[in-house]
Amino acid sequence: MSQDAEEDLFHHPSWPERWTHPEFADSCEERRARWIQQGWYRGRNRTSVRFMNGIKWPWGFIIYRTVYTPESDQVWAACLNKIEESVRWEIDIHGKEYTDKTPERILKETLKNVILEDRERWDGASVEQIRADFITHLESIGLSVGESEARSTACLFIDEACLQSIRNTFDEPENNRGSWAPQGFVGVIDPHYMEGQSYCNMQYRGFMRVEIDSLYELFARQLNCFSMHEVCPLMYMRPRVIDPTKIPLYTGL
Repeated sequence: MSQDAEEDLFHHPSWPERWTHPEFADSCEERRARWIQQGWYRGRNRTSVRFMNGIKWPWGFIIYRTVYTPESDQVWAACLNKIEESVRWEIDIHGKEYTDKTPERILKETLKNVILEDRERWDGASVEQIRADFITHLESIGLSVGESEARSTACLFIDEACLQSIRNTFDEPENNRGSWAPQGFVGVIDPHYMEGQSYCNMQYRGFMRVEIDSLYELFARQLNCFSMHEVCPLMYMRPRVIDPTKIPLYTGL
């Protein structure tokens, strides 16, 4: 790999080795010149192509673990695999109308999450604690909050409720996706949230849950154009009265 190409790629200190991929063996300039010649790259309204133009490679999410129990130890790796599997499935769904699947293939192959685990620091940590740490962590690795890439736009967290929701999907057949079957979810924290500030969604508390089958759509489409408080759903009681005790769940468009 050339020096220019290596400097162009993201590397997190928790990763034992630098990430490599054949598509990124040349410099950023050479790669872009090569892609521009491809017909798929000219589909600027295509979700995958638009997303590719605003991320650092490899792309992914920063995920905090806030549950440390014997059961969570047993299923933690499987939960992380389920999240990645769901994101890749969703990428395929968004690209199903196109004949040339190259950009979707590249996105699926270059997904690499940053997993932050520390029982002493984050066992049962609050949203406020994770938000503060996330902002500090981004600064420590040279990223700015809200920089136009998934991992700096917002962070994910997995607590007991999230873990159980994902665990409950392990035995669900793949063809249940999009049906009535329950979907696993993760928490998503808005680093820009300021308590007491006026938001268009008056119920907004700076975080929500997101079904793992909607993570790609949220970050690749919605959070590229809107703030989280603009896409965060309202939670209602019956009749349609806002319920402040409920945690909003984003399920995609």
